[in-house]
Amino acid sequence: MLMWGTYYGSGTNTLNNNADSTNDQLKAMEKIEFVVWAGTQMGPSARYADMVLPLQDTTLESSYINTGGYGGFANYTYLPGVAQSPGEAKNDEWVYSEIARRLGIGEQYNQYYDGENWEQAWGEYLEDEYRDLSEKLKKGGVKPPTWKKFKKDCLINVDEAFDKPWHGYQDFIEGGKPLKTKSGKIELYSYIVADESQRGKLHFDAHGQLIDNLPNDWRDLAPYATYQPIHRGMDHADIQRFPLMMLSSYPRYRIHSTFWNVPWLKGDCYRHAIWMNATDAQNRGVKDGDLVRIFNDKGVAVIPAYVTARLLPGLVVIHHGGWYEPDDKGVDRGCTPNVFLSDSKSPVTAPSVTNLVQVEREGAGAEGR
Repeated sequence: MLMWGTYYGSGTNTLNNNADSTNDQLKAMEKIEFVVWAGTQMGPSARYADMVLPLQDTTLESSYINTGGYGGFANYTYLPGVAQSPGEAKNDEWVYSEIARRLGIGEQYNQYYDGENWEQAWGEYLEDEYRDLSEKLKKGGVKPPTWKKFKKDCLINVDEAFDKPWHGYQDFIEGGKPLKTKSGKIELYSYIVADESQRGKLHFDAHGQLIDNLPNDWRDLAPYATYQPIHRGMDHADIQRFPLMMLSSYPRYRIHSTFWNVPWLKGDCYRHAIWMNATDAQNRGVKDGDLVRIFNDKGVAVIPAYVTARLLPGLVVIHHGGWYEPDDKGVDRGCTPNVFLSDSKSPVTAPSVTNLVQVEREGAGAEGR
C-alpha cells in the first residue's frame, strides 16, 4: 500500500515534481496493490490512485500557525480559515488522527482528539502550540502578544524585534567558536566519501550526529569538488539520437505545479511552451507558436514552441511544474519535463533535472513514437 499526499503531498504532486521519469513512476505504482492519495486538487497523482481523500486548503479553509519557511522569513502567521470547505474535504491532521484512532494508537498520535468534536480539539491544540511558541520567543527577547490578540492580528514579525539582522556563522567568524566539523573549520573535503570502508553504512560526523543526506553508495562521487560529466549530458553517446539538452528551470508563474490550473497563469500572461533557439527551430522547420513533439527514450509530449535567441543553440527549456496530462496514446499534452528525466540508480547528489531530447514539428514524421 502507498499513501501519497496529505500536507506536503497536496502541494507536491509527486508524478509531476519528483526528479524522475514520470512513466517509470507509473510502472512502479502498477506493482503496488493499493494507492491512496490525500490532497486538495485532482491533479495527476490523484488520478492514478485507487482512493482519494479530499483535504482542506491549508491557506483558506483550515486554521493553522505557520512559521518562517523557505527564504528565512522571520515571522509567525495565524491562518484563521476564512472559507467553507467544499464537499467532504477535511483537515489533513484529521485524516492522520482518524487513521491512528482506527489503528488503536489515536491517543498516542493526538492527545486532544477522541473522535468527537474535531474543531474544539484542533483549537485546543493550536492554543497549546502557540503557548510553546511564546516561550521560545520570550527566550529570544521577543515579547509575544496574547493568543487572543495573535488570532486577531494574525502576524508576528520577528525581524522587527531585533536591532540587527540574523548573522549566519557569527560565532565562528567573529568569535572563533569551532564549527561541528572534524577540524572545527569549514571543510571542503569529505573524510567519509574518501573512506571506502564507509560504503553501505550509516554515516555520522565527528560529533556523532547522523549525516542523513549522503547515500550508502555514492558511486564515483569524489570527496572534493571536481568536474564530473553530467548524467546523460552533451558528451553522452545518446547525443546522436537526442541532440538537444533539456533544462527544466522554474517559472515565475508557479510554485512547483501549484497554480497550473489557473487559466490566467497558463494562457494570458504566460504560456507553457518549449523554449528553443531560433537556429534549432529553423533547422526543424519550427516557427514560434507551432505545436512540436518532444521525445526521448523515456516519454513523449506535445506543446507549443517559443522560438527565441535567448538560448544557446543545442539547449531547450521546459519549465518545471506543468501537469502530466497524457492522451489515449500516452502523449503528455500538459508536458511536465519530468516525463523525460531518468537515472537508473539513486543519484548521489541532487537528482538530475536535465536530459537529452529531440524536437520535431508535430505531424512531421514523429507519429507513432
